[in-house]
Amino acid sequence: MALTDDTAPLAEVAAALGRSEIWLRRNWLKLALEHGFPRKHPSGWTWPRAAVAAWLKALPEPEQVEPANDNPFQSPEAAYRAALDARYGGNP
Repeated sequence: MALTDDTAPLAEVAAALGRSEIWLRRNWLKLALEHGFPRKHPSGWTWPRAAVAAWLKALPEPEQVEPANDNPFQSPEAAYRAALDARYGGNP
């Protein structure tokens, strides 16, 4: 097993969060301080893969809400992104 398998690069972590790399660079510390997101490696833009995976698994599932009227309901992915935006603020 290569040592790089233990770490996840910026692009991979940003994709797992559904955010851009720029957003993650700007907001990772806020996520760490306010929401327990794993700290990045001090020598660069990598994170411990297992810690990020565990943090993502601990996130609450997006709420499945039935529409209150005849308007079409947003997709589950859009609802998940809206929940992330509400919890962490901002758009990618």
